[in-house]
Amino acid sequence: MPQLRKDIVTSHWVIIANERLKRPSEFTVTPHTAGDFFCPFCPENESKTPAPIKEYLNDNNEWISRVIPNKYPVLKSERDPAFVKDPFYESMDGVGEHEIIIESRDHHFTYYTATPDDFARNYLVTAERFAALAEKKHLRYGLYFKNYKPDAGATLLHPHAQIIATPIVPKLIWEELVGAKDYHDTNGTCVFCRIMDEEKKRNERLVTENERFVAISPYASMSPYEIWILPRQHTAEFQSLTADDAHHLGMIVHDIFQRYKAVIGDAAFNAYLHTAPFRFPLTGFDRYFHWHIEIAPKTGILAGFELGSGFCINPHAPEECTRMLKEVRQ
Repeated sequence: MPQLRKDIVTSHWVIIANERLKRPSEFTVTPHTAGDFFCPFCPENESKTPAPIKEYLNDNNEWISRVIPNKYPVLKSERDPAFVKDPFYESMDGVGEHEIIIESRDHHFTYYTATPDDFARNYLVTAERFAALAEKKHLRYGLYFKNYKPDAGATLLHPHAQIIATPIVPKLIWEELVGAKDYHDTNGTCVFCRIMDEEKKRNERLVTENERFVAISPYASMSPYEIWILPRQHTAEFQSLTADDAHHLGMIVHDIFQRYKAVIGDAAFNAYLHTAPFRFPLTGFDRYFHWHIEIAPKTGILAGFELGSGFCINPHAPEECTRMLKEVRQ
């Protein structure tokens, strides 16, 4: 059983998951002969994965997206979590959910080649899974994330994203929620809505937009070409995403990755979703929180100063990155 341990000084939680050592190293693709390989996520290999939670089919009754439990989960869905008794340290059972969204039948599908409809479908899948996970009373938060290429932490070649649902709200999300609440209490408005208004007015870091969504380079970007995608309409919970929302979200994500491809090529990246918790002790987060997707291309590594201080050193100003992305003809 994994275990959640709390740092007594910083209040950060760490997941101790020894079982993860058993997962295949690097890529789970076994070469047989030249041009031949085995991938457990490819069509006709469905028996090599855990039974699907849900499959989404095309007109030929073939799956186009699958949701499966992670065979090597960070957290296990065995029972409600129990706190471990200790006179000094705080810890609890590593209970939660860890799901994989297989995003395409095509082993070589990437976000740089995906269509707007591909993105829309998989974001609707994600919203549906969040709605289902939110019904589980012991879960407080769900994090959707996508790692692309080994430099960004991917250990499987076949295109997939992941959802990890936890029995606590992660410290980073807690800080974001508290900051948003403090701004709302002081100014009477959502800070994310205000950010969108300011960025549209200044037009220095506005990368692209459409009828439903805005994409910006954040003012304090932690790395080059970081982008936030925010819905124009104030919405706290991603699971409220409609089919029309997903259509427009797919369009803007496709737009962004075409711009990335032209400027930084087939770069490794991490993408993740910050949404409201399933359960949170501070009420009213539907007023002060605003879900958003963050995309961070991997253009460097964290070194001693960054790891030791918590500072990020960004060698490219977000205004310059925005200018280069906006110059791409679509």
